[in-house]
Amino acid sequence: MRRVVVDSNVLISAFLYPNSNPGRVAQDIESDTIVFVASEQIFREVEAGLEKPYFANRSAAEDRVAWIVSLRTKAELHPDREIVRPITRDKNDDYLVQLYWDNNADLLVSGDPDLLEAHLSDVNVLSPAEYVRQIREKGRGDLEC
Repeated sequence: MRRVVVDSNVLISAFLYPNSNPGRVAQDIESDTIVFVASEQIFREVEAGLEKPYFANRSAAEDRVAWIVSLRTKAELHPDREIVRPITRDKNDDYLVQLYWDNNADLLVSGDPDLLEAHLSDVNVLSPAEYVRQIREKGRGDLEC
């Protein structure tokens, strides 16, 4: 089974738009199709993002909490780690790459251009749309990163 780090931006979008490409990534987490490699930092960002007015005005607080609890039950949770050297052009994304490396992930799914354009030779980064195209629609073969 693929070990996948999923950026908080994908998870936040998935909550509000469950039939979107980010929603399909979340469906794979919920159905145990992939191993969701996560850290507390991801969950802090998801919680903070869902509390922003745009999301809070479109959903009930209990639905947001229940969804996060559901994701937590599916997550392979790892401790946050201090980043000692810059990895990407946005230091706020470096923890995702470190999480990927530390836990032998196969894939990082993000909608963040700083990660998608980082061109790290040892990190397979896909957008949610590419994840759906390569993993869900084509099957589980080699990645085209």
